[in-house]
Amino acid sequence: ALVQSFQDFFSRFGIWAASLILLLISTYRLTDIVMGPMAMPFYLDMGFTKTEIGALVKTVALATSILGFFVGGYLIKKITLTSSLLIGGVSVLITNLFFAIVANLEADISLLSLIVGLDSFAAGLVGTINIAFLTSLVSKKYTAVQYAMLTSFMMLPGKFFSGFSGMLADYYVSISSLQTGWVYFFYTTSAMSIPALLLIVIYQRTYAPANNS
Repeated sequence: ALVQSFQDFFSRFGIWAASLILLLISTYRLTDIVMGPMAMPFYLDMGFTKTEIGALVKTVALATSILGFFVGGYLIKKITLTSSLLIGGVSVLITNLFFAIVANLEADISLLSLIVGLDSFAAGLVGTINIAFLTSLVSKKYTAVQYAMLTSFMMLPGKFFSGFSGMLADYYVSISSLQTGWVYFFYTTSAMSIPALLLIVIYQRTYAPANNS
């Protein structure tokens, strides 16, 4: 069943398109997966208390992520799925860069609330769009196996690189300063969105019209 599900996937899309899709999936969530484990250390280094951080996560982050889910669904309904993917990827890149602004300024809970809210909104947006994209790629005959395969391709690269995110942040801090090091870190995680955006454009122009995606 596993072998046949792979064969079905590659036979439906072709070797080149299937390979492009898998590469796109593998890089699409890199930024937020790699940045995720470092959010708490960053907040603490910037001088915010655990009480302040907890309040943000339980209120602002939760509310805006739910809003992002709904907006993601609305986008998918109104425009093409690949265009929605592109918008989601750009939103993650931009909101991740906003954390570099927080790193350069004094601890300001209002500013952090805004940035966390925007970041959570982008995460919710991307989450909905990504699930819709993965679902559109599976066949009815091998739905569970192919969805699990695609989800694994999505998570494994991010989980691998996220294991080194602490080392990367420490390195940047060691060669500069606490604030500048975090700025470099967020520049790096934001840049991880660029390959996926380029792959989306290539897929959109080359294969998506034929698949009506």
